[in-house]
Amino acid sequence: MKVVLDCWDELTVPECQHGAHFFCADEFSIYVSSWLDAIPNITACAEGVDHEVLQMPNRLRRRFGRINCLSRGREQAMMINMNLWKHDVLENLASDVGVATSARNIEMAGGPFATWERLASPEGPCQRYLESALYIGFADFEHELSKRFLGWAVETALRALGDPRFAVESENRSKGWKNKPAFPGNQGEVKAVWAIASAMQQGTPLDLSLLREAADQITESALANKGKDWAEQPVQGRYLLAVRLRMICGDWAHARKALDIKRKFDAVMGQHQVLSHLLDALLTIGASEDLRSRESVHRFENYFDLIRVPEGKPIINSDSGSWVHGYRIEMALIRERVLYESAAFPNWNRVFASVGQSVRS
Repeated sequence: MKVVLDCWDELTVPECQHGAHFFCADEFSIYVSSWLDAIPNITACAEGVDHEVLQMPNRLRRRFGRINCLSRGREQAMMINMNLWKHDVLENLASDVGVATSARNIEMAGGPFATWERLASPEGPCQRYLESALYIGFADFEHELSKRFLGWAVETALRALGDPRFAVESENRSKGWKNKPAFPGNQGEVKAVWAIASAMQQGTPLDLSLLREAADQITESALANKGKDWAEQPVQGRYLLAVRLRMICGDWAHARKALDIKRKFDAVMGQHQVLSHLLDALLTIGASEDLRSRESVHRFENYFDLIRVPEGKPIINSDSGSWVHGYRIEMALIRERVLYESAAFPNWNRVFASVGQSVRS
């Protein structure tokens, strides 16, 4: 049996799907990303023996489950499903209350715009459709259902931005969306969804000017809340959404200034601390210093490792005050901005792999 550490040194990104790979050629080969720390404790099952369990350390078995060696005639195929999202999403798709059922219900009701005239919060459906697209996309970026929800997110956001109700104030919220303090933050949230969803759909760079505009509008509405209203987690969460959008744009100084306002962030403390420490590192890094060696970057990476997996939802609920999968993709985009230099930002394949695959690139 051949063992290869640091799979990223021998495999290209499209080939590296799971971080630990089991291939069969003339001999068994195991490619393992060294961060798994699985060597030398992995032992292969005996060749030619059907359905033997590949042994691995208890820590990894708890995380990734059992690994079966399946015999197919003269070929041996050894696989490990390191993608924690696939199991979660497949189980959801088979459920009577999962996202597949939700899509069918939307279509049976007449499509995403069936009740458009009664819509009081235009950001709501935009975010819900993007959430479903991201959830499925973390398991399979090319899944038909992910593309359908993503299309609905783009279409809904575009329709909302052209809707005249954003220019109308009304006590009846379905008649007018220009009502304080929700406005202009509600419009900003729609713009953010459109910027991210349309770039994902087309595989193109993000419209950073639109994200900055969205961030400013979201900030204005969040700060209009004071006292007990500001103490609510969703309000503080929306403010930090604006900070995350600025960080996605690479506006480190602007984001740092936004975090320095004299307001409490006790409802989103974990997120506030992680972003603050990361920004401190980004603003003080020396010209010849390796950013990845900074403790604050390691802290961000450790936090990202906790929230990117399906089991990270309770942490997100505690820290974000935001949509769960939207939070994940925004953090992944910040990570992309911090760790990779690219002429075209972002690399969507790498962004989705950072969340949906159990790899450390």
